Amino acid sequence: MKIERARLAELCRAVAGARPYLAEPDGMDDWQTPRQLQATGGGDCEDATLADLLAAALHAWPGKPRFLVVGTYRGKGHAWARIGDYWADPTFGGYGYVSDTLWPHYRADWFYSHGADLKLGQAYVEEKPA
Repeated sequence: MKIERARLAELCRAVAGARPYLAEPDGMDDWQTPRQLQATGGGDCEDATLADLLAAALHAWPGKPRFLVVGTYRGKGHAWARIGDYWADPTFGGYGYVSDTLWPHYRADWFYSHGADLKLGQAYVEEKPA
């Protein structure tokens, strides 16, 4: 199933506006489960990416690889999603193809998906339906 750029944009806008951004104190990074996020009513970048954007992507594009990406944006710690060949950032509502020019501001260090933690530069194998 092909990822449609317009649908990805719609999901990013919906997630970006769904919950208030709640910054954590310097030096602290508490990752919430979806249930905790529901209870607190807001969270930061990885909370929105995990609980809302990647969950929506699972339903919109079953079978496409989905990763939580952890790294930096403009030199500060950040998390966003990689869905197939697209990136999506629910914190800022941004999205695009992985070769887009926005990437110079992002630096990915880790990709997390279904228990497979990959350092930047490691390859992943996309599972193909039988």
